Amino acid sequence: MDINGNSVETLEILFLLTIITLLPSLLIMMSSFTRIIIVLSFVKNALGLQQTPPNQVLIGIAIFLTLFTMSP
Repeated sequence: MDINGNSVETLEILFLLTIITLLPSLLIMMSSFTRIIIVLSFVKNALGLQQTPPNQVLIGIAIFLTLFTMSP
């Protein structure tokens, strides 16, 4: 630890970056997004579609359905 407290500031920045890095994955795990995207990919495979709805479209639909189901 410095007299000026530079190492404490460095640790605070490290903890902040760690939280910012892990927060999106925690939010996705706690919502229904994961379940919805898995079901949509199963349906896509069951219909035998390779690239017809791109993955970005499936993710967009899953985000919309997640927001719709989790809204009060």
